[in-house]
Amino acid sequence: MKTWIVALISTTILCSACGKSSDPEVELGAGDPAEVDAVLSALLLAQSENSLFSYESMDVEGANVTFSGLTFDSQDENVDVKIGTLDLSGIDMTEAGASFSKMSLKDVSYSDAEESGAVAISSFELLNPTPEFVSWLASQYDPNTEPQDWPGLDLA
Repeated sequence: MKTWIVALISTTILCSACGKSSDPEVELGAGDPAEVDAVLSALLLAQSENSLFSYESMDVEGANVTFSGLTFDSQDENVDVKIGTLDLSGIDMTEAGASFSKMSLKDVSYSDAEESGAVAISSFELLNPTPEFVSWLASQYDPNTEPQDWPGLDLA
């Protein structure tokens, strides 16, 4: 869980200088509505017995999905992670894996009662990540796999 929060915060810091979605030079892919279920499963966002997330509502419109009231179902009772709104736009499954054109998070909160720590992020956008980055991000909160190294980073 700590890895997930570190990943989110690190991504926020690294991407904060990337510009805003209103930048006319940023082109977002349309995605493929037929791939929505496969991508949500790859990101562990599909509702199933193995789902790590629960949510109050989900709205699917073409290749775009909006979750409201998203909660991370942590195995650690001291940890609480909530996301007010998660928007995924331009969802697609490529040969390299799950992909999306834009991810918007609003009202993110993380608290750890055991360590008396808390983090809040009012809004965050990630534009045109590579499928390798998306795979890395999903691996940070999947308890069934070892977290991947940062894409393209050779630590040898």
